[in-house]
Amino acid sequence: MPAMKAQTVRRRPTRSLSAGARTRVRRIAATTGVLVGIDLVARLVARFALPAGTDTFQLAAWSALATVVAVAVVGFRWTLRRRVPLVTGDLFFVTVATTPLVAAAGPVVGGSPAFDLGVVAEELALCAGLLVVGAAAGVLLAVALGLDPTGRAWKQQADRVLTKSRQPGARR
Repeated sequence: MPAMKAQTVRRRPTRSLSAGARTRVRRIAATTGVLVGIDLVARLVARFALPAGTDTFQLAAWSALATVVAVAVVGFRWTLRRRVPLVTGDLFFVTVATTPLVAAAGPVVGGSPAFDLGVVAEELALCAGLLVVGAAAGVLLAVALGLDPTGRAWKQQADRVLTKSRQPGARR
């Protein structure tokens, strides 16, 4: 009796993420890369533009200011197109991904390659806090101006109600 060969079943490859989730992951990764790049370029510019005896904290402050402005712009732009809870979640993941990268690469580019746990912890906390402040400023500015999708929907509803003609004799 001949030996039977085991049949292999060909399965279709499954995708782990939906198209929308892949888009969000790409958007978060691209934004993280841009923010880290802005921080590193700002550190290099501050390192070479400021006088030689400048404190490393001042270098980090200039780079943090550039990063805060960049994340505020990102938060504002994302809020124009997407609902606030989605933007908030995406910006949370951007903050979580950007903070350790900036804290690890920043001191090396800034000119202080010596590893000190206290300085790294301080830089992590400072970077995370400033990213959260910048993201909140951008999102809240868009919401305050009524440029988010919910604010625009409320404005359209109010305009529609105001433009309805009142029927004579109708009670309110």
